[in-house]
Amino acid sequence: HLAKLDLKTETIEPVSSFVLDDEYTIYEVCFSPDQTKIYVTAIGKFNSATRTRPYQVIQLCIDENLRLVTPSIIYEKDYTTAIYPQMRLGLDGRVYISYINKNKHIDIISRPNSPGSDCGFTSAAIPLKAFTYLPPVFITSPYASACSSGIAVQPGCAPDPTLFSIENGQGIVSVLWQFGDGQTSTETEPSHCYASEGKFTVNVEIKKTDNTTETLSKEIEIFAKPKKPTIIRVE
Repeated sequence: HLAKLDLKTETIEPVSSFVLDDEYTIYEVCFSPDQTKIYVTAIGKFNSATRTRPYQVIQLCIDENLRLVTPSIIYEKDYTTAIYPQMRLGLDGRVYISYINKNKHIDIISRPNSPGSDCGFTSAAIPLKAFTYLPPVFITSPYASACSSGIAVQPGCAPDPTLFSIENGQGIVSVLWQFGDGQTSTETEPSHCYASEGKFTVNVEIKKTDNTTETLSKEIEIFAKPKKPTIIRVE
C-alpha cells in the first residue's frame, strides 16, 4: 500500500495499492530520490522440483494522483539458497542492494529516477571480499529532492577519480561537463581526476530530444588522499 501522511493532523490516508503474484512476498521497499518511483524486492516460494527460489527487483511508478502504475521487473534470478535482500538509497542518489547469503557483491541501481530498464540496474556492481549482511546506512531525507542539483557525485580523494552522473537521464542527446578546474567531458557519466584538493563548481549543459537545453550546477569539495602513517618503533 502507498499512503499519504498529513504532518499537521498526524494522520495516514491510504491512496493506492499494488498486488504481487501470489507466489511472491515483498521483502524491502525503497523510494527513488525524486519520489516518482518505488523499488521493491520480492522473494518467491521455494520450488521443490528445481530446489530454487525466484527473486525479483520491481520498479513501480507513482503518477500525479499517487497511484502505483507501470510495474516493471528490472531484474530476476532463481537462487538455490535463501536470500534476504537489503536495499538503501545512498547519498549519491543511487540505490544499493546487498544480500544475507553467500553473494559477495552489492547490486546498484545507478539512475533510480529513470523508468524501466533505463534505471541502470547492475548486478554485482561492487565485488566484496566477504559476504555482507547490510549495505551502509545512509542518512537520507524524503524531502532531499526539493533541493537536489540534479547532479549525482561519487567523490574520490585527489588524485583518485570522482564519478559524475545526471539524476534524471531521460531524453538526453548530448552533454558538456565542466569540472571547475578547466577540464571538460562529453561523456554522460564521466570520471574525472582532480589534481589537488579544494572546492569546485561543476556544471553540465544537457541537450535533450525535445530540442531544449538545461544547465545544472553543483559545488563539490575534493579532499587530499590520506597519507600513509609513519610508524615509529619504540624500544
